Amino acid sequence: SPALWGHTAVSFHRSVIVFGGVDVMENVESGSLAVWHTEKKQWRWSDFPDFDHRCAMHTAVEENGRMFVFGGVSFRTNAKLRNLWEFSLEYGQWRELHPSGSPPLGRIGHSMVAYNGCVFVIGGTAEDPSDPGTGMSGGRAERVAYVYNIALNEWRACALASTAPRA
Repeated sequence: SPALWGHTAVSFHRSVIVFGGVDVMENVESGSLAVWHTEKKQWRWSDFPDFDHRCAMHTAVEENGRMFVFGGVSFRTNAKLRNLWEFSLEYGQWRELHPSGSPPLGRIGHSMVAYNGCVFVIGGTAEDPSDPGTGMSGGRAERVAYVYNIALNEWRACALASTAPRA
């Protein structure tokens, strides 16, 4: 298996797709995909020469044969990332998305889930717009969830409740 930390994994058909993270041996962010074939019980690495998005501590989800990747950090630039990427699991192609609407700030420590044609980004520590080069340190806790509508290619912000629910 790949020696990584801060990576993501999604399932698709009979495979587990691992993306990004920090390569423990090289101590740099990875932009590679590793695919675990559950029936063959073997790993296959895929590099994309024209794809230069290396990140760690991002999130990824699978929805209808596409993997969506958002956020994370780049240690090369010491910045939290706000790019939204789509990887076609059928065709093996990456593309950066440029949605309309209110995009989230770059962040780490967030959660992401796909549901009913949308991708939800919840919480995390967002970049501080007055000091965007804070990478792993700094930032502010987010009290806003963001919904990306896949069909409309659009972000929408949704305020979270100001108090925690009772247990």
